Amino acid sequence: MNADYVENIIRNIDKQSYKCILVDGAWGIGKSYMVKKALEDMKDRTCFISLFGMDDCQKIYHEALFQFAFRTSRGGKIASGVQNFAKAAGNFCAEVSNVSNALAQAISERELFAMTSEKFKKNRIIVIDDLERRKSGLDLEELFGVIEDLKQLNYIKIILIANSKEICNEDKEVFDKYREKIIDRSFDITEHSESIKWFDFGIDGLFIEDFLSQHRVRNLPIEEREFPQLNSLIIGVDIDRELRREKITRRLKQRLDDGMVEEVRRLLAEGIQPDDLIYYGLEYKYLTLYAIGKMTYDEMFTGLETAIHQFAKRQMTWFRGMERRGFTIHWVDASLPMEEKINFVKQKLKEF
Repeated sequence: MNADYVENIIRNIDKQSYKCILVDGAWGIGKSYMVKKALEDMKDRTCFISLFGMDDCQKIYHEALFQFAFRTSRGGKIASGVQNFAKAAGNFCAEVSNVSNALAQAISERELFAMTSEKFKKNRIIVIDDLERRKSGLDLEELFGVIEDLKQLNYIKIILIANSKEICNEDKEVFDKYREKIIDRSFDITEHSESIKWFDFGIDGLFIEDFLSQHRVRNLPIEEREFPQLNSLIIGVDIDRELRREKITRRLKQRLDDGMVEEVRRLLAEGIQPDDLIYYGLEYKYLTLYAIGKMTYDEMFTGLETAIHQFAKRQMTWFRGMERRGFTIHWVDASLPMEEKINFVKQKLKEF
């Protein structure tokens, strides 16, 4: 599904009957970018919550309260102390009244948020991102319980953003179970938004969007600038799909034999947290899950092998996309002897 199609649906979320939707897709496909872009005109009533590093589901209520009620005019400083708390909440919007009484009665941020939502007259959108990057201690079943609780509140809509293919083992069973029960509509993003402009400059947009999403960079100021025309010679290695898969598997086995697991175990022994290694994805993710006992060796190998194959496929899709956007790639046959490959490149350099 194209990101632009889903963007249009989210842009009109107030007219939709859905209370909770899932935006699913591979890392780097532009999910977070698209959702933020779609909600640009509703940002004053939208909060964005990243689960990356979060260890307690109840912090979702905390984040929602602070983002909705306690933003200052400079965009994000939190009022401190009960007096400032009540003042900030009182200024939240004219729709919310008797906040001081709510503060006196509420015994939790969940209850305070529920009481506050009773006064809403327009939808508030809670975007929950990085589902698959949450800390291992954050229980997925409890998370869906919080989402179900939020769904019951007045004028609350939830957008969940995830790469479900990165959810493994028992978490996958929980995810599939509650996906059917709680999520009203799922959108699987398979194509980039046509409006992302990184491509215009020949920049790897997959990397840029994934980097910004992982590091939670928001409202990045980008000035409109003119760039000089670059005349590049692009050489690509054309390899048969089955041969590529064979080489990837052979190389993975070799790297494991050369001590890749031991390297990860050594890093863990030196005090690096498992979540910090898992964050880097691919090899570090699967090897760490194996090293801490969350995967068997066979599960680790199969999962990692599949993930690398998928990554290689996305790379080829990216190259084909470059050609569609007007870039010329000179393909050299991977099966040729190295000397012939070098001569091919030298000849192209002379012609260039």
